[in-house]
Amino acid sequence: MSFLVPTAPTSHPPEESGGGDALAVPAASSFAYVDTPDFRYDGWLAHNEPRGAIGRAEGDVLVIGGGVSGTAAAYELSRAGCRVTLVEAEPALGGRCASRRFKDEPPRSPNLVELGAMRFTESLFVMSYYLDRFGCVELGPSLGSGLGAPLILTLTRRHVRGGIGALPLFPDPGVVVTWLCDADGVVRWDGQDAPQGFETVYYGWHALATNGIRRSDGAQAFMAPMDLRRLLQRSASGDGGALAAATAAWQAYITAFQGRSFYGVLHELFTGAGPYEIPGGQPWAFDDFDKFGTIGVGSGGFGALYSVGFLEIYRLIINGLEEDQRILRPGVRILPEELVARAGLAALVKNTQVTRIHGSLQEGFRVEYEGEPTDALTDVTFDRIVFAATTRAMEITTNLTSDAALLDARVATAVRRVHVASSAKVAIRIRKFWEDGDDTPRVLLCDNVVRQIYTLDYGAQDGTAVAFITYVWDEDATKQQGLGASSENYGVDKVKLYQNLYAKLLTYAERSPELAAWIAHIVPYTRGSANPGDFADSILYVEWQSQPHFNGAFKLSYPGQDRYVQTMFFDYLKADPDSPAADTGVYIAGDCIAYTSGWVDGALQTGLNAAAAVLTSTGTLYGDAHGQSPMTINKDRFDYFPVPVASTTKAFRTAAASTTKAVNGPGDE
Repeated sequence: MSFLVPTAPTSHPPEESGGGDALAVPAASSFAYVDTPDFRYDGWLAHNEPRGAIGRAEGDVLVIGGGVSGTAAAYELSRAGCRVTLVEAEPALGGRCASRRFKDEPPRSPNLVELGAMRFTESLFVMSYYLDRFGCVELGPSLGSGLGAPLILTLTRRHVRGGIGALPLFPDPGVVVTWLCDADGVVRWDGQDAPQGFETVYYGWHALATNGIRRSDGAQAFMAPMDLRRLLQRSASGDGGALAAATAAWQAYITAFQGRSFYGVLHELFTGAGPYEIPGGQPWAFDDFDKFGTIGVGSGGFGALYSVGFLEIYRLIINGLEEDQRILRPGVRILPEELVARAGLAALVKNTQVTRIHGSLQEGFRVEYEGEPTDALTDVTFDRIVFAATTRAMEITTNLTSDAALLDARVATAVRRVHVASSAKVAIRIRKFWEDGDDTPRVLLCDNVVRQIYTLDYGAQDGTAVAFITYVWDEDATKQQGLGASSENYGVDKVKLYQNLYAKLLTYAERSPELAAWIAHIVPYTRGSANPGDFADSILYVEWQSQPHFNGAFKLSYPGQDRYVQTMFFDYLKADPDSPAADTGVYIAGDCIAYTSGWVDGALQTGLNAAAAVLTSTGTLYGDAHGQSPMTINKDRFDYFPVPVASTTKAFRTAAASTTKAVNGPGDE
């Protein structure tokens, strides 16, 4: 069950349970994401292998960045005949596909810590395509039997066909028994219905996701997210009317809310301050916003994200990224590693950072770099460059945003301006203190700096498991840097941080003996140390904003910044042969320039876009059965800085009315 769309809200008021047909969305049915509704990346990938061919001598490509976007671009370009050199600043591939093991963990142990991406949904269609194509989902005999099912690993990797739908569920709040702790007390939530004290926000958000936004007279103002997803699915089947309706429905949201924060729109909707019917019927009080900030939309508290743009959060709901989330055993780093292993690169250079790019499309490109001298980079001229990194790295570590010969000034401005979130995680190895299938709580959400705790079972046979004692964003990540600050080197002492977080956690133990007993299990388990207090090797920590080659975690647009994202995401279209003057030969990628930043498919889409640009400008790019490719996406489909709402009210009311038939379909009338 998901908090986003409860399967059976048993005590929900009958008059608010409408939209049942809207929930009939096949989870595994592939569709295009809402900001690019005219193109399915996975459908294009499934149609062609390779994706294109080099038609000229210009086939030497440098890919900067070995995260999942850069490795996807390198894989596809190599398969199409390019001579690809991939350079990565870190010792290992992956970027924020950062699967790690504790320092003293046996090499074959299944215990993993996902310091970056850690939750994966069936609507990550491109990721699922590659996982299935490479057969890199490790399956044990009870993989699909539910949370906590043991995974028996052999001494060698077993490649078995299967995409994300074959993976076990992530222990999200409400999917497993969850502790909720706030100023009103401690609640043990079994996930079967609204948690006590949180009913107003639980049913209010469910009504918004199910029914959309209605005007105060009851008429539909903005389509429900689930209905919009149904349109995207019908569009994927070739329904042109559904595509037009989906476009109109999302543009209506953009027109009304593109300049509004997540908190601002929720306040308007749920307090009755705007011209809309309150979703769920019950107005939210001031304290209810704190409660929603604690419980979130299905994957933990969103209070720290109240300041980001409303559309930034809402598109995740439409795209199905906040429901039915899964864990990936053997770790998400396997995807970039497999992409490189199968690519046939001309060269792979690690521990090397490109610091400056010289040249132009006409004369070719050379680079300066920091690292061991290598013939793969020194005095080598490249025909094209794919720069796949965070926008912070693009700005801080190279001259990319200061040289118009490399990047258009408007794109460079977008790279510099778009908000990149801070993020911190602290993971510990623990003793597994629950039995498979029992009702022991596995998650804790709270309103202090700890914010959220998750316990994950990767199937270790020695009775150990992994706990994230915290996972936070933005302001809370900054607070935690202060909690762990070391007076010696002004960095973060991970042991001190854990101890201070645990002390904060103990403040809730005083309220409930049962919770106190649970908290007592959230302690590091050491291996082979004579001193039980020596648990540094049982802790892993990251705060992405201080990582030298990242300088931030992922993009979370502030209100009004979707125009920046549009500018960055579609920069690759400058390779269109109809406008050769715009092509610089340098194409950016990475999840920070994606509409769905923070999710693997956002990164993969941008890597594929960059690869498509290289193939278009140097040879031939193949389309799907309908001739579609990343180069055919309509970049101007949506206006992300529209005219004021007052002058478009009639237009969006007409659009909302016209979508009713498209949503229901002729068979539903």
